[in-house]
Amino acid sequence: MNDLLKQLLELKPQNEEYTELLKWSRRIDKQGLIIENGPKIKVAVCGSRNTQFFTKILQVFLMNQALQVSLYEGEYDSIRYEILNPQSDLYRFQPEILILLPNTSDITRYPALLDSSKQVDDLVEETAGYYRKLWDTVLTQNPCVILQANFVLPLENALDQLEINVPYSKSVFLTKLNLALMDKPKQVHLIDENGLSNEIGKIRWFDPANTFLNKAPYAYEYLPQTVWIYLRKIMSLRGTYRKVLVLDLDNTLWGGVIGDDGVEGIQLDPNNAVGEAYLSFQSTVLSLKEKGVILAVCSKNEESNAKLGFTHPNMRLKIQDIACFIANWKDKASNLRTIAERLNVKIDALVFFDDNPAERLIVKQFCPEVEVIDVPEDPSFYSSALYHAHAFDWPQITKEDLLRIKAVEGDLERENLKTQFVDYEAYLKSLEMSAVAGRIGTAQIERFVQLTNKSNQFNLRTQRVSEADVIEMMKDENCACISVDLSDRFSPYGIIACTILKKQGSNAFIENWVMSCRVLNRGVESLTLDLLVLQAKAWGCDHLIGEYIPSLKNEMVSQHYLKMGFHLIKENTFELELMSTQALESHITLKETL
Repeated sequence: MNDLLKQLLELKPQNEEYTELLKWSRRIDKQGLIIENGPKIKVAVCGSRNTQFFTKILQVFLMNQALQVSLYEGEYDSIRYEILNPQSDLYRFQPEILILLPNTSDITRYPALLDSSKQVDDLVEETAGYYRKLWDTVLTQNPCVILQANFVLPLENALDQLEINVPYSKSVFLTKLNLALMDKPKQVHLIDENGLSNEIGKIRWFDPANTFLNKAPYAYEYLPQTVWIYLRKIMSLRGTYRKVLVLDLDNTLWGGVIGDDGVEGIQLDPNNAVGEAYLSFQSTVLSLKEKGVILAVCSKNEESNAKLGFTHPNMRLKIQDIACFIANWKDKASNLRTIAERLNVKIDALVFFDDNPAERLIVKQFCPEVEVIDVPEDPSFYSSALYHAHAFDWPQITKEDLLRIKAVEGDLERENLKTQFVDYEAYLKSLEMSAVAGRIGTAQIERFVQLTNKSNQFNLRTQRVSEADVIEMMKDENCACISVDLSDRFSPYGIIACTILKKQGSNAFIENWVMSCRVLNRGVESLTLDLLVLQAKAWGCDHLIGEYIPSLKNEMVSQHYLKMGFHLIKENTFELELMSTQALESHITLKETL
């Protein structure tokens, strides 16, 4: 590997100065640096602001993620022209992701002094309607994912304290406009630049000199953080995001050392500033669990001592909140790999929070895939450190995310049940599995996209899709997006298998087939194939065609089609004759079809 490319892939661009990232952009262009064999991505940037530096830094961020990047940058103040002109270069480029960067200066009319609430609301709706028209035009001309910045509320205002007391103020209007823009198509995602400006501090965010000199609305100092929020959204939409928070115990969840101080000696006193800080952090952790983050413990301790801490009467976190508990004297890098294995997730799904800088350093060195939070010395700032790391910036929260913790807890019960059976088929029958399956509707789109994009192992062709792609396919009578929603006696899993089937003359081609590894060898493969066969027969097709495209991570399904009764017709291409194909047996009851 090229040394410069290796350095680029090891870079943490969100921690670099913008000037250094611009140097990286020049190096990339000068050496013609590309990511060979990496996934391809086409991104367009259009703005009412100067987008030159934004686009250059975005290139560095995307290549840092090992992506083959094609970028298009519109002219300054070109949003309206690029979108409303069907012959524009934007549409010739055909992006899969379009980033729109509007400005408050785009808004030509604000409420007049003494306007009523209704007059303000009407103007808000009129302004939001303009952007909805732009979105609809893009999605008609070039279906894609749209990432649009919301409007940053200004630092100065002419009304002073009246600003938040009257309906016609600019701040109230912009706040209502940001909320109105939430009424949007699924393919549109708002990016919270206003929230970022609050996090940084508006007095630092705004740079009037830069605005007048370079037509940039904020200080270039904060370009890396700004581009990073777009990068996080892009990568999460492609299925790359964290799912597990791994916590240390001593001086992390409580003050003191449980092995030395005992339950009575650890600091969790709500009437003490230090104890209150630890309790507040526990509440933060619980709020993440509520949105579907899996919690794990990795502690250097005797397990019996470590669990005693959870018996403290003031503990907000309970032992049952922890999906995987490891307390021993092994190195934490090894224990993190064990946690990933037990939870059936990849190591890069983990986020590690430990007060000990030496432990953090070891994990960074030996588990570079793990996100390691830089924990401050003062526990009062633990919650801020975790929030500001934005480690769990998900593209959406689906039903499956909320069910994930129950499914993980159910896995332990399933493993216990399995030990009671010698016959695997009897074990499967005892699970009392049922499914809701068939062609997806609007309610299933988010999860269909999520599972398709994040699955790497059981993924026959590794084809990524956007919500815009799926919506277009759902309109096509020669295409079927099919999912399987599984439950068993222990817990619901939600949607755990997704396929895309396309009619091609007398054949039906399996465009993609993905499945969660959590349900391997449970019969979901057979049920899914039955659904594909039924759809192909309904189209009047004679053959079902499947293709396996090898990747770095999907070798486990290289023989999948052969195992399912297909025969090889050419390299990595398989065929199933439909006339003689009968339904396959499984222990899954199909409760209803979508």
